[in-house]
Amino acid sequence: MSKDKKKDLEQDINIEPSDFDEISDENENFQEKLRKLKEKLKECSKEKQEYLNGWQKERADFANFKTEEGKKKSIFIKLANEGLIIQLLSVLDSFDMAFSNKEAWEKIDKNWRIGVESIYNQFLSVLEQNNVKQIDNNGIFNPEFHQSIDVILTQDKKDDGRIAKIIKKGYKIENKIIRPTQVKVYKYKK
Repeated sequence: MSKDKKKDLEQDINIEPSDFDEISDENENFQEKLRKLKEKLKECSKEKQEYLNGWQKERADFANFKTEEGKKKSIFIKLANEGLIIQLLSVLDSFDMAFSNKEAWEKIDKNWRIGVESIYNQFLSVLEQNNVKQIDNNGIFNPEFHQSIDVILTQDKKDDGRIAKIIKKGYKIENKIIRPTQVKVYKYKK
């Protein structure tokens, strides 16, 4: 192609050689903008992940907090109940003392006795509903469950360390002793 034809063609489409430089500059500018947008997108994604992680951690912490508070509340209620139950045990002791004197108890009007025994059974039922149980006594002294308030000497070696008499019944809430059984214990002595 001759120079003249080329010049004519360039004039026909009105493109100057410097126009190609502008396109090239725009392309470089576009590439720079694209690179900046990609960097900003990476930063936003990173920030989003940090926020998500923080939110998830806080949500887990809150769930743990609620669980812990529920446990604390449960313990508080048990302790509050324990104090009340310990006070009520003296009422139960009074019932036991009244029932222990069989001779006097039998002299009381039968209908009245039945009513009192019904109240006693209701009382035991309420304690049972609150997981209060009487400590089982297998006849052998165990300091974990029993409190020795007196010693009775015995000459029979097989009775050594056995419970001679229960003075006050012991009670527990679930596995916690709230009042040990008060007992008199045999002690072997030649």
